Amino acid sequence: MPPSSYVSVRRSIRWLPGEAMEPTHTIVLTEGKTGAFLDVRFLKDSSDLEWAFAGYRHKISEDTVKFTHHIDSRTLTPLEVKDIGKNISLENGQTLESGEMVNPETGQMTAYEEIWEDIQVVQHEESASTKSNIFIKNIGGTKWQAVVENWQLALGRDQDGVFWAWQAVKVSETGNEEKKVWKVIYSSPAGQRKIVFLPKETEIWRKESVEWNNDFWQFV
Repeated sequence: MPPSSYVSVRRSIRWLPGEAMEPTHTIVLTEGKTGAFLDVRFLKDSSDLEWAFAGYRHKISEDTVKFTHHIDSRTLTPLEVKDIGKNISLENGQTLESGEMVNPETGQMTAYEEIWEDIQVVQHEESASTKSNIFIKNIGGTKWQAVVENWQLALGRDQDGVFWAWQAVKVSETGNEEKKVWKVIYSSPAGQRKIVFLPKETEIWRKESVEWNNDFWQFV
Protein backbone atom coordinates (compact mmCIF):
# COMPACT_ATOMS: atom_id res chain seq x y z
CA MET A 1 0.00 0.00 0.00
CA PRO A 2 1.39 3.45 -0.86
CA PRO A 3 2.17 5.88 1.95
CA SER A 4 -0.91 7.59 3.39
CA SER A 5 -1.85 11.23 3.33
CA TYR A 6 -2.47 12.51 6.81
CA VAL A 7 -3.53 15.41 8.99
CA SER A 8 -1.43 16.64 11.90
CA VAL A 9 -2.32 19.12 14.62
CA ARG A 10 0.23 20.82 16.83
CA ARG A 11 -0.51 20.43 20.52
CA SER A 12 2.23 22.67 21.93
CA ILE A 13 5.42 24.60 21.22
CA ARG A 14 8.21 25.35 23.64
CA TRP A 15 10.93 27.93 22.98
CA LEU A 16 13.75 26.71 25.19
CA PRO A 17 14.19 27.29 28.05
CA GLY A 18 10.60 28.57 28.30
CA GLU A 19 7.42 26.67 29.08
CA ALA A 20 5.31 24.72 26.58
CA MET A 21 2.22 26.51 25.25
CA GLU A 22 -0.11 26.48 22.26
CA PRO A 23 -1.19 29.94 21.11
CA THR A 24 -2.23 28.78 17.64
CA HIS A 25 -4.60 26.49 15.80
CA THR A 26 -2.08 24.72 13.57
CA ILE A 27 -3.09 22.17 10.95
CA VAL A 28 -0.72 20.41 8.54
CA LEU A 29 -1.80 18.29 5.58
CA THR A 30 0.86 15.97 4.16
CA GLU A 31 0.85 13.79 1.05
CA GLY A 32 2.77 10.67 1.98
CA LYS A 33 4.11 9.66 -1.41
CA THR A 34 5.52 13.00 -2.65
CA GLY A 35 5.99 14.71 0.71
CA ALA A 36 3.97 17.74 -0.42
CA PHE A 37 2.53 19.61 2.56
CA LEU A 38 0.55 22.69 3.60
CA ASP A 39 1.01 24.16 7.09
CA VAL A 40 -1.43 26.87 8.23
CA ARG A 41 -1.38 28.49 11.68
CA PHE A 42 -3.85 31.01 13.13
CA LEU A 43 -3.62 32.66 16.55
CA LYS A 44 -6.41 31.43 18.79
CA ASP A 45 -6.98 34.71 20.66
CA SER A 46 -7.16 37.02 17.65
CA SER A 47 -7.76 34.70 14.65
CA ASP A 48 -4.84 36.46 12.91
CA LEU A 49 -2.67 34.44 10.56
CA GLU A 50 0.46 33.53 12.52
CA TRP A 51 2.30 31.62 9.79
CA ALA A 52 1.48 29.67 6.64
CA PHE A 53 3.74 27.86 4.22
CA ALA A 54 3.83 24.96 1.80
CA GLY A 55 6.42 22.82 0.07
CA TYR A 56 7.92 19.37 0.38
CA ARG A 57 8.92 17.17 3.30
CA HIS A 58 12.15 15.16 2.96
CA LYS A 59 13.34 12.46 5.34
CA ILE A 60 17.11 12.87 5.62
CA SER A 61 17.70 10.25 8.31
CA GLU A 62 15.73 7.80 10.43
CA ASP A 63 14.56 10.52 12.83
CA THR A 64 15.31 13.78 11.01
CA VAL A 65 13.07 15.60 8.53
CA LYS A 66 13.73 18.64 6.35
CA PHE A 67 10.90 20.90 5.19
CA THR A 68 11.65 22.81 2.00
CA HIS A 69 9.44 25.91 1.80
CA HIS A 70 8.26 26.88 -1.69
CA ILE A 71 5.92 29.61 -0.44
CA ASP A 72 5.96 31.27 2.97
CA SER A 73 3.89 34.06 4.52
CA ARG A 74 6.95 35.43 6.34
CA THR A 75 9.37 35.78 3.45
CA LEU A 76 9.66 36.31 -0.29
CA THR A 77 12.67 33.96 -0.37
CA PRO A 78 11.14 30.76 1.08
CA LEU A 79 13.87 28.42 -0.16
CA GLU A 80 16.27 30.16 2.22
CA VAL A 81 14.22 29.14 5.27
CA LYS A 82 16.01 26.62 7.50
CA ASP A 83 13.43 24.11 8.73
CA ILE A 84 14.86 20.81 9.99
CA GLY A 85 13.40 18.83 12.86
CA LYS A 86 14.30 15.70 14.77
CA ASN A 87 11.32 13.50 15.63
CA ILE A 88 10.83 11.15 18.57
CA SER A 89 7.71 8.99 18.91
CA LEU A 90 6.12 9.25 22.35
CA GLU A 91 4.32 6.46 24.19
CA ASN A 92 0.95 8.23 23.84
CA GLY A 93 1.21 8.18 20.03
CA GLN A 94 2.22 11.82 19.71
CA THR A 95 5.49 13.02 18.19
CA LEU A 96 8.08 15.27 19.80
CA GLU A 97 9.85 17.43 17.22
CA SER A 98 12.94 19.37 18.25
CA GLY A 99 15.23 21.68 16.35
CA GLU A 100 16.09 25.33 15.87
CA MET A 101 14.24 28.07 14.00
CA VAL A 102 13.53 31.79 14.16
CA ASN A 103 11.33 32.80 17.08
CA PRO A 104 8.94 35.38 15.55
CA GLU A 105 8.77 37.32 18.83
CA THR A 106 12.55 37.85 19.00
CA GLY A 107 13.70 37.38 15.40
CA GLN A 108 16.48 35.12 16.73
CA MET A 109 17.29 31.49 15.96
CA THR A 110 16.06 29.59 19.01
CA ALA A 111 15.91 25.95 20.06
CA TYR A 112 12.34 24.64 20.17
CA GLU A 113 10.24 21.59 20.98
CA GLU A 114 6.86 20.90 19.41
CA ILE A 115 4.31 18.19 20.20
CA TRP A 116 2.38 16.90 17.16
CA GLU A 117 -0.52 14.49 16.86
CA ASP A 118 -1.94 12.81 13.76
CA ILE A 119 -5.70 13.25 13.95
CA GLN A 120 -6.67 11.60 10.66
CA VAL A 121 -4.74 8.86 8.91
CA VAL A 122 -5.94 7.55 5.55
CA GLN A 123 -5.25 3.85 5.19
CA HIS A 124 -7.34 2.84 2.18
CA GLU A 125 -6.60 2.69 -1.52
CA GLU A 126 -8.48 5.25 -3.59
CA SER A 127 -9.43 5.40 -7.23
CA ALA A 128 -9.19 8.65 -9.18
CA SER A 129 -12.96 9.11 -9.06
CA THR A 130 -13.28 8.55 -5.30
CA LYS A 131 -10.07 10.16 -4.13
CA SER A 132 -10.62 12.14 -0.94
CA ASN A 133 -7.05 13.44 -0.72
CA ILE A 134 -5.96 16.11 -3.20
CA PHE A 135 -2.87 18.33 -3.24
CA ILE A 136 -2.61 20.99 -5.95
CA LYS A 137 -0.67 24.17 -6.68
CA ASN A 138 -1.09 26.66 -9.47
CA ILE A 139 1.44 26.75 -12.29
CA GLY A 140 3.13 29.82 -10.86
CA GLY A 141 3.48 28.23 -7.42
CA THR A 142 1.77 31.22 -5.79
CA LYS A 143 -1.30 29.28 -4.64
CA TRP A 144 -1.53 25.88 -2.92
CA GLN A 145 -4.62 23.96 -1.83
CA ALA A 146 -5.19 20.53 -0.33
CA VAL A 147 -7.88 18.34 1.13
CA VAL A 148 -7.38 15.23 3.25
CA GLU A 149 -10.60 13.55 4.29
CA ASN A 150 -12.44 16.09 6.49
CA TRP A 151 -9.81 18.87 6.39
CA GLN A 152 -9.03 21.45 3.73
CA LEU A 153 -6.32 24.16 3.61
CA ALA A 154 -5.45 26.87 1.12
CA LEU A 155 -2.82 29.59 0.99
CA GLY A 156 -1.29 31.96 -1.51
CA ARG A 157 0.25 35.31 -2.32
CA ASP A 158 -1.43 37.77 -4.67
CA GLN A 159 0.40 39.83 -7.29
CA ASP A 160 0.26 42.84 -4.97
CA GLY A 161 2.13 40.85 -2.32
CA VAL A 162 -0.82 40.23 0.01
CA PHE A 163 -0.63 36.78 1.60
CA TRP A 164 -3.81 34.89 2.42
CA ALA A 165 -4.81 31.54 3.93
CA TRP A 166 -7.75 29.63 5.36
CA GLN A 167 -8.63 26.41 7.19
CA ALA A 168 -11.85 24.44 6.75
CA VAL A 169 -13.31 21.27 8.23
CA LYS A 170 -16.28 19.11 7.28
CA VAL A 171 -19.12 19.20 9.82
CA SER A 172 -22.57 17.64 9.95
CA GLU A 173 -25.23 19.81 8.37
CA THR A 174 -27.78 21.20 10.83
CA GLY A 175 -30.63 18.72 11.13
CA ASN A 176 -28.88 16.11 8.99
CA GLU A 177 -26.13 14.18 10.73
CA GLU A 178 -25.48 12.05 7.65
CA LYS A 179 -24.67 14.98 5.35
CA LYS A 180 -21.46 16.90 5.89
CA VAL A 181 -20.60 20.36 4.59
CA TRP A 182 -17.42 22.42 4.56
CA LYS A 183 -17.08 25.05 7.29
CA VAL A 184 -14.29 27.64 7.36
CA ILE A 185 -12.93 27.88 10.89
CA TYR A 186 -10.13 30.40 10.33
CA SER A 187 -9.36 32.77 7.47
CA SER A 188 -7.20 35.83 6.91
CA PRO A 189 -9.10 38.91 5.65
CA ALA A 190 -7.85 38.42 2.08
CA GLY A 191 -8.48 34.68 2.40
CA GLN A 192 -12.20 35.25 2.86
CA ARG A 193 -12.34 36.33 -0.78
CA LYS A 194 -10.43 33.21 -1.87
CA ILE A 195 -12.65 30.52 -0.38
CA VAL A 196 -13.48 28.06 -3.14
CA PHE A 197 -13.66 24.44 -2.05
CA LEU A 198 -12.12 21.72 -4.20
CA PRO A 199 -14.68 19.96 -6.42
CA LYS A 200 -15.90 16.46 -5.66
CA GLU A 201 -15.08 15.32 -9.21
CA THR A 202 -11.44 14.42 -8.70
CA GLU A 203 -10.65 12.69 -11.99
CA ILE A 204 -9.67 16.06 -13.50
CA TRP A 205 -6.59 16.28 -11.27
CA ARG A 206 -5.02 13.34 -13.10
CA LYS A 207 -4.30 15.64 -16.04
CA GLU A 208 -0.94 17.40 -16.32
CA SER A 209 -2.55 20.83 -16.07
CA VAL A 210 -6.13 21.72 -15.09
CA GLU A 211 -8.01 24.99 -15.52
CA TRP A 212 -9.99 25.64 -12.35
CA ASN A 213 -10.96 28.67 -10.26
CA ASN A 214 -9.57 31.17 -12.80
CA ASP A 215 -6.10 29.61 -12.88
CA PHE A 216 -4.11 26.63 -14.14
CA TRP A 217 -3.22 23.96 -11.59
CA GLN A 218 -0.98 20.92 -11.20
CA PHE A 219 -1.76 17.84 -9.12
CA VAL A 220 1.14 17.37 -6.68
